[in-house]
Amino acid sequence: MDSTISPPEFRVPAPEGARPMYLDCNGSTPVEPEVLRRFNSYLADPAYQGNSSAGHARQCRAALKEARTQLAAWANGGTGFRPAANEGCTDQGVFFCASATEANNMAILGLLQAGRDSGRKHIIATELEHASVLKPCQYLAERHGFTLTLVAPQTTGEAAGRIAVDSVMEQLRPETLLICCMQVSNEIGVVQPVAELAETLLRSGHPAYLHVDAVQGAAHLGADSGTNSGPDGGGLYPESALCHPRIDMLSISGHKMYGICGIAALLLKQRPHGRQRRHSNFNSNLNSNFNSNFKGRVDESLNNLLDKPFFGNVPEGFPPLEPLLFGGGQQGGRELTGLRSGSVPVALALSLRDALELCEEQRALRRKQNLEFRRHFLDLLAPLEPRFNGAVDYVLPHVCNLSLPNIDAESALLNVRSLLSAGRGAACSGNQNESGSRVLAAIGLDAEQQNNALRFSWWHGSPRFWRAETEADTEYSDSWAAGVVRKLQRLKT
Repeated sequence: MDSTISPPEFRVPAPEGARPMYLDCNGSTPVEPEVLRRFNSYLADPAYQGNSSAGHARQCRAALKEARTQLAAWANGGTGFRPAANEGCTDQGVFFCASATEANNMAILGLLQAGRDSGRKHIIATELEHASVLKPCQYLAERHGFTLTLVAPQTTGEAAGRIAVDSVMEQLRPETLLICCMQVSNEIGVVQPVAELAETLLRSGHPAYLHVDAVQGAAHLGADSGTNSGPDGGGLYPESALCHPRIDMLSISGHKMYGICGIAALLLKQRPHGRQRRHSNFNSNLNSNFNSNFKGRVDESLNNLLDKPFFGNVPEGFPPLEPLLFGGGQQGGRELTGLRSGSVPVALALSLRDALELCEEQRALRRKQNLEFRRHFLDLLAPLEPRFNGAVDYVLPHVCNLSLPNIDAESALLNVRSLLSAGRGAACSGNQNESGSRVLAAIGLDAEQQNNALRFSWWHGSPRFWRAETEADTEYSDSWAAGVVRKLQRLKT
């Protein structure tokens, strides 16, 4: 693969045939041209069409194994897809699937039998989670006797929209099986302290599985996010690093990292041998409920769990998932047989790897371009006196959720649709007419602020409307910027 990819050139929209500027990248990102080029080359090559026991499939299987190995190295914090010191994730723990929705469902519903066998049927999730995380949790609670505890984010100060780790730890019980905390909120773009949570869980000795929906953050923070800056260029997010070995499961998706829609992955990490059976002493300072009786009850339930075989033949250390789809057991290899059935779309799987590879290579450049766009775009909206939703020091550079006082968001989108395309919130909402947003409500916004809220999310290829190279570009750029503000100001009530 050619890893020396030159960044594309960016210009303002052409005066003739200009389309609305796409500012809904949190819903789905444009496909990076190089990713599309490689994807088409895979489709055109018969060697990548084999996914059977035939001889011509050997190259295909080798390519998939290489892709899984590279994704595993990334999840462990390796630079440039090279192996890292932490080897919790291996190629055996990488499962390609059709969407992040499927990946999240695999991680959550796959633990159903483990919860039944161990008697640990308590789940903790944050109120910020994507519907593909919350709804499976709610399904287990409503249909299978699980208990679900939702943790609210902070609503005031510099950490508005952030989950406090202590708030999660306070909800732990002996029967807690699973904790779900996303890396970045899809609605407000606020980075969550998933590595800090993982470290606190590790020190506590509690064996609950930790699942991280990394769909919105993987392209922008990567697995080792300690070197990535916040929107002001100065904040660091080491507390959000996906490479922490105590994160057991994480989900990523192609169409949220400038890749192709229809491919995602669930990455499982294997805990050090025996750690599920032998727990360290509990730190009583973390939670007053962490006592010897608590530890004993957890150990007893774990022994009951580990004494029972799983359909997927999951080895010790991996999350004991069972399959949702039954068939040929194409993914999993010898040790994780049958966890994800169905022929692997090889070209799509390789394109997911390629998209993530380019995100890693061009992260600094893309962040710089997103920061530049952010500054100029927010300057453009300044006359409208926007109210920012979520902690600005922890929001990613390419996204901004804001409320425009006295301007109805739905009317705003309709009025500027010829100039830009943005969103009101989660793209996954099946009912776009429902009032309000549960995420915005969770961070303390009242009904009017929710009604006025807009989510703008751009990418490194968004047109630089403030910089023109020709007289025609200048004229169009000025008219575009003035048109956005003028159309929005007319809506003020």
